[in-house]
Amino acid sequence: MNRQPFPIQLTRNLLRYREIAQVLIKYGFGDVVQRLGLPVDLPLLRRRRLRRGLSAQRLTTPERVRMALEELGPTFIKLGQVLSTRPDVLPTRYLEELSKLQDKVPPEPWATIHQVIERELGHPLDEIFQNVDSLPIAAASLAQVHAAQLKDGTPVVIKVQRPGIQRIIDVDLAIIHDLASLLQSNTNLSKLYDLPGIAEDFAYTPFDGVGLPPRRRPRRPLPREFCKRALPAHPSRVLGIQHTPYDGSGAHRGHQN
Repeated sequence: MNRQPFPIQLTRNLLRYREIAQVLIKYGFGDVVQRLGLPVDLPLLRRRRLRRGLSAQRLTTPERVRMALEELGPTFIKLGQVLSTRPDVLPTRYLEELSKLQDKVPPEPWATIHQVIERELGHPLDEIFQNVDSLPIAAASLAQVHAAQLKDGTPVVIKVQRPGIQRIIDVDLAIIHDLASLLQSNTNLSKLYDLPGIAEDFAYTPFDGVGLPPRRRPRRPLPREFCKRALPAHPSRVLGIQHTPYDGSGAHRGHQN
């Protein structure tokens, strides 16, 4: 099988490709990095192979796949979660391990979220809310949720998209599609799966719960320019203000009017 070269047209994402390559090497997939021709420092690849600790060696392959996906961030976590529901694609041991994928990250600083809410709503917080908790009641890599009270005392929660997350997803979706094409051309997986097709299906999967819409599926096969398209931008980074049983008596009150 002739190896497909690394796509020169995607070198604008070279830094992210290198990050992905380093994570794959970290979890023992250096052979995959070399076979696909991903951009990486070869001396670094050799050193990382030599320094793999006993703890890493004791991990099963499905465990290493899960950990790599978690470290690669929200788009890859979502990919793993989708694949965990595909017994037609992966063996049971992989399905079970990928079902454990967690999306837990530290919250964005309140100063950043405060600015996002005010900018997107077009008003200072104290004109809309009686109070807003600066500590989120939930935080994931795509969005975080803050409890608040409207001026009339109605308890609500504010769901806020993390700044910059749209760009991260755009880049990672393009890379996932290209990696699928490389795997299709450079490995025997092509005999079993249509990997670019799986990647295209994933691109139309909604990122549930964070307000990022799925791509609209075209009526004809995607052209090569697929990798250059961005997700449709959400009209606001404030993804929702919803009524909640929250009674405003939380222990922490980071922002009060």
